[in-house]
Amino acid sequence: LLALTAVVSCLADVCQWVESINDTCVEMLDCTPAGNGLSIWEDCDIDSDLFTVTDANFLQVGGCEILTQSDKKVKLSRLVDAEVDNSPNIICAFTTDGNNTFFTIKDINEFGPEPVNGNRVSEASVEENEGNSTVVTFDYIDQDYDETRFLEVELITEEFDLFSYSIDQSADKQKMTITIVTEELDYETRMFYKLEFNIISTDQRGTTMNSTHTVLLSVIDVGDNPPSWVQTVYSQDFPEGDADRSVFNVSAVDRDININNRIQYEITKGNDEGYFQIDPLRGEVKNVKAIDREELAQFGNTFFSLEITAQEYIDEAPAPEPSSSITTTNVYITDINNKIPAFNAPSYEIEIPELTGQNANLNIEMFVFDMDERGPRPTSRFRSSRCIVIQFSALADNLNKQPLHSPILMQ
Repeated sequence: LLALTAVVSCLADVCQWVESINDTCVEMLDCTPAGNGLSIWEDCDIDSDLFTVTDANFLQVGGCEILTQSDKKVKLSRLVDAEVDNSPNIICAFTTDGNNTFFTIKDINEFGPEPVNGNRVSEASVEENEGNSTVVTFDYIDQDYDETRFLEVELITEEFDLFSYSIDQSADKQKMTITIVTEELDYETRMFYKLEFNIISTDQRGTTMNSTHTVLLSVIDVGDNPPSWVQTVYSQDFPEGDADRSVFNVSAVDRDININNRIQYEITKGNDEGYFQIDPLRGEVKNVKAIDREELAQFGNTFFSLEITAQEYIDEAPAPEPSSSITTTNVYITDINNKIPAFNAPSYEIEIPELTGQNANLNIEMFVFDMDERGPRPTSRFRSSRCIVIQFSALADNLNKQPLHSPILMQ
């Protein structure tokens, strides 16, 4: 009531011949020396009162086909359509002062937003890691008068932080173009996105209608991940011994799900002496030379730190980076009981006076050493009182029950 009173008061100041208006049908009535302006809502019913004048003699509506007169009341003679009657505008004179009145039909929401191509679903694809990439564009219109240029868009799915969109109105305001731009996507994290957009139209009364547009976005896998190790050995004990024995195995896979490049293995560090070799396809490491721990110990190093590289290949060439991974295995050479005991001399000579008594001390010392690298070397000291052949035995360990012998001749 207050709003109506304010409008009437305002109109009375401008249009002195207006007594009252029906604000259900009339949005605006404006009077100027150059002419009048009348805005009518398009949902106004036929024969509805538009406004009442102070003097019926001031009206002359015969020249205005959308109006009729009933005493001091001006009524709507037919339904109006904003989409039709605003192009062009209706212009007529219905007052005796001869001023023209320009009619504007105010639109109400009759139609929701519609895709130009009729399809509410768009399908698109984008390669992973392609940041700031335009993935899809679609166009919408609103058949309601002058509402297309006021269409609004909102992304209503949870992945909104990965995507942005822009709106471009065509020069003639006949369609709205929505362009979607994506951040970098990772195929291994997510292969598919379903984006839903709410397209909203709002009429001049603030009433809204909306449509939902769906974008189905597929992410295309590219080779952007190095091989992933699924079997590695960080430390391996390996007994000294002959060549052609298996030491350990490694295995890696291509972490790019759909790429699946061939992987080859290579020992890239720690094998300068050529003791080891890796099967390039199976990842099995073997020793290709006999290994003697005692020989290695002479140089103060009884382990090898082998760096192994897994490299992806496309056809016969290495794949573009990132396409390789490295793992390191420390191989510790362990001792086995493979050295015979060693005496401190190959033979011993001593002069024994004749008539030397039984159990006499011959004063000869012999030392025998275990040459295997097993910590402290055991030694034995022996004395003999007669000319004999003496044989000493080194005790066997738990893995080898056969003693090893070193005979020496006593003269």
